Order: sequence, then C-alpha cells, then structure tokens
Amino acid sequence: MRLLIRTAAMMAAGESAADIPCGDLPVKPAPEILTALAGEHGISGILRAGIRRVFEEAGAEPSPELIGRIEEEADRQAAASLAVCSDMARALDDLRGAGIEAMAFKGPALSALAYGDVTMRSFSDADIMVRRREATAAIASLQAAGWESRSLPPRRLWGAFVRHYPEVQMIRRDAAAAVDLHWEAIPV
Repeated sequence: MRLLIRTAAMMAAGESAADIPCGDLPVKPAPEILTALAGEHGISGILRAGIRRVFEEAGAEPSPELIGRIEEEADRQAAASLAVCSDMARALDDLRGAGIEAMAFKGPALSALAYGDVTMRSFSDADIMVRRREATAAIASLQAAGWESRSLPPRRLWGAFVRHYPEVQMIRRDAAAAVDLHWEAIPV
C-alpha cells in the first residue's frame, strides 16, 4: 500500500522513484491518482481498509478529500464485485438445479478466503469448476437457463471441445459479468 501511495505522489509531482526515499510516505498523495491506481489494480477495498493505518504509522493524517475519493472508489468496486457474485450465485443455482456439483474458485471465492470479504478486490468475471465428466451437461444446463457462449462449437462437437479445452465462457444478456465454466484448473 505504501508503494501505491508513493507512486501516486510521484506521478502527481512528476517525480521518479529515485526522488523519494524508500521509507518515506508522501503526506499528500494526489487523491485522483491514488484512487485511479487502486481502481486499475482492483484493490480499492484493500486501500480503504488500510489507508488510515498506513498514514498513522507514518505520523501523518490523510486528507478528507483523499478519504472521500477512496470511499467512493471502494463503494463502486464493491457494487461491481457484488454484481459479479450475484451472477455467479445464479449460475451455481442453475447448475445445482440440474443436479451438477459445482464450486466457485478464483475471483470472488479467493477474495472471500483471503480477505473475508468479496468486495475487497475486483474481478471481471466469475469462475466455476465442474467435473470434466459433467462438463457437457453443465454447458447444456446453463444454456437452458439462458446463458450463451460465442466460443462453443455445434452441440454434436461438445465432447471433443471438452477434451481439448479447459473452460468455456458463458454470458447472459441480463448479467453484469461472464461466468467461466471450468472442468480443468490448469490447462494441460
């Protein structure tokens, strides 16, 4: 977090990394740059959770403008993260309703495990894992529930597709994010 704050201050001042000693914390990082960097890296929630502690350890006080901007960006990120989680829950419900065991992994699941809160990080999609032997049934059940994929071959070739590819991206017109349906964690 200190590096993010230092980078924002350097960018605002037109300085390079060599201009600010490594242990120093700029007392006035540029709020717009700091929040843009946190948003770009998907860590606005983490920044919100730790900004006061970092400044306190440095013997400084963050400005009200900085805190306000961090709060706004973290709230925006939280809303987007919750929308992805909602889509993931819908897809999991669709799969489980068809009798297919599925679990969330990466993105929201990892954020919940690492931080105890899915809104601490941002993610652009949700990842769901199913057993390879249930992959074609999972694809069919998601399609029946309104999920579509632009990368799927005709249905008669799904078996070959599942043998050669580790995942497929599924989307819904009314969803905020795509769901990546995996049957392999690491492509072989």
